[in-house]
Amino acid sequence: MKKYPFVQHIKTFSILIVVIYHCLLFYSDNVFFPERAEFVSPVISFICNVLDPILVPSFFVASGFLLPVSFRNKNRSVLSAIGNRAKRLLIPYYLYGALWLVPLFHIFDINSFGRPESKNWIDEYVQMILGVHSDHLWFLWLLFWAVLLFILMKPLLVRKKMVIVSVIALAVSMTINFCLQWFPYFKLSQTAPFILCFLAGVWFGTYSDKVEKIPSWVLFAIASVLLGVNICYNIIKPEVFPWLMIVRVTSGVMSFLLFLALSRTSVMEKTDRSRLYKYTESHSYQMYCFGEPLNYVFLRIFYGICGKNEYLTLFLAIICTIASIYGILTIQDVVKSLYRKIFVHAEDS
Repeated sequence: MKKYPFVQHIKTFSILIVVIYHCLLFYSDNVFFPERAEFVSPVISFICNVLDPILVPSFFVASGFLLPVSFRNKNRSVLSAIGNRAKRLLIPYYLYGALWLVPLFHIFDINSFGRPESKNWIDEYVQMILGVHSDHLWFLWLLFWAVLLFILMKPLLVRKKMVIVSVIALAVSMTINFCLQWFPYFKLSQTAPFILCFLAGVWFGTYSDKVEKIPSWVLFAIASVLLGVNICYNIIKPEVFPWLMIVRVTSGVMSFLLFLALSRTSVMEKTDRSRLYKYTESHSYQMYCFGEPLNYVFLRIFYGICGKNEYLTLFLAIICTIASIYGILTIQDVVKSLYRKIFVHAEDS
């Protein structure tokens, strides 16, 4: 199976920036971030507003790109493909949700969007199971729904019936947006714009041979224009319904084209040879899952010490959050290694 390193670049850098982004939200005007400073930084808010339509949509475009590629190279049935994605997305959601998210949010009494007001252990686990109290892990459920829709359309994708696929995806997206707007469970109500981001990636993946032939200067030019659309949107802030959805899709496409162009440069070649990058790439999912609530804890600590200086507070919180994540991942790797040596080798002998 042909590898596409730039797709992994998108996923890795998106997750790493998301960890930083979740710290920046502390000084932003984002209503979905209950743990916030007493004042809002206009500069940081603008940066967050620009990053918001880029990060998760980029991941969906990249994932959408790989789906038709996997269909061409792996002869999996629809049920087998669904089972594979459930194992990779839903099991981590419930594993990290039960052992990490609920216990730490309860112990540190962190105000999270979706956390039950009762702050009762049982209520918190019930709401986590239903996908309501999920905080950053909402992304795993969201990606599962998007992938599920397109896996069910495998016969159409294999035959490259992309117009029909697009009509179905658009219809489902609009139906969810208008009919399930307030449906709180399993994050289904939030999938509308991300289905369209995934669709964009599926188009790129279906015609990957043609996409890869686009000259780098054209990719950079289109990416620059699409970034400009994002910035203009955040300056003007139109309230008409489709604009945010359009900006999410165009920003996801921007990131895809940008990393495709960068993959042809020496910058990414040097990045790929970096041991730190290789380690980050192989642990990117775990980094995302462990990222919260560590950021909340460090933001509370440093806000109490130097909160009036938002840049110093964020710098210290980001450094400590990322360092802690790498520390936890190292401990996790050591435990896994010891487990293999003790139990797996014992069985073999």
